[in-house]
Amino acid sequence: MKTRYLLGIALAAATVMAACGGDSTDSLGKYGGTKKPGKTTSTDDDGDTNTPGSNTPDDSTPSGSVPTNSPAGKEFYKTNVHPFMAQKCAGCHGTAGPGPGWLTAADAEKSYAQLFQVGYVVQQSRIILKPAHGGSTTNVLSTAEIQKYNEWVAMELADGGQKAPPNVLEKLGDCFDRQKFDAMNLGQWRTTRRTNNNNINNVTPWNENADNCTGCDNAPCTTCHSADAATNYKNSVGNPILPADSTFEETKLTNPAYITKYFGVSPDGKPIASDSLRKKAEASKKDKAYTHPMFNVNGNQGAALDAFVNDVIEKYNAGTCGK
Repeated sequence: MKTRYLLGIALAAATVMAACGGDSTDSLGKYGGTKKPGKTTSTDDDGDTNTPGSNTPDDSTPSGSVPTNSPAGKEFYKTNVHPFMAQKCAGCHGTAGPGPGWLTAADAEKSYAQLFQVGYVVQQSRIILKPAHGGSTTNVLSTAEIQKYNEWVAMELADGGQKAPPNVLEKLGDCFDRQKFDAMNLGQWRTTRRTNNNNINNVTPWNENADNCTGCDNAPCTTCHSADAATNYKNSVGNPILPADSTFEETKLTNPAYITKYFGVSPDGKPIASDSLRKKAEASKKDKAYTHPMFNVNGNQGAALDAFVNDVIEKYNAGTCGK
């Protein structure tokens, strides 16, 4: 495992600055909550048809009281954690973006559920490890705030017992179906150069200079994500240096938490779709040049993604993983 990381990091380091821009924000989910039946389709700004899958915008997180394994932890979050999270994070990670949305400043109940969904209710959470990003130095938590966040996580993990997030996520790897994983064709997921007519927000400048961002147009995700634990996402499909099963096997990991790009856990201990990759794609269309390269999850990719994720969740709930 260590050799894989060293080789992948060496490859990524050689290309990341030219291909990926200066700010590699992680791919986080936008809508928390529970699975909704059925699917709807929509056409995005560059004409591709997308299938939202198990989560639908805006209403997928319960608007009422959120079930939890730790009533005390929930109240601690609402009183002691949400206020500083809303102040420091919601400006970019709220519903409007430009970053992937996983926090609702005016709704602590909803935010509580969203943080579970994107896999942040764990020790060594991305919340406390993420450095200054997005051109701001005010979004980093203070020492006192980190202590409060960790105190909250400790309460959730203690009260959750076997339903605590890491315990659920660690078991999902046994449910992975290799054929459904390969059907996502992650090696074909590529970037799209931003132009003045394929974005959502009116941010200037949009156009990416080819001399500064050589990997922003039709570059495979493996260029930056072969083995970079800092991005919290693994995609080395097609990388000739790493074993062919590297992405499949390491996506099961909870440290680094690569698995949270596909799965989260509800506050009451049920596995749910994190929808992080799709929401990162949506956010990349709102951001400006030289942050995370823009990419799209088209209809076929989205359908394959949903099929893989839903199959894992169904197997886990049925108790048939590994059988």
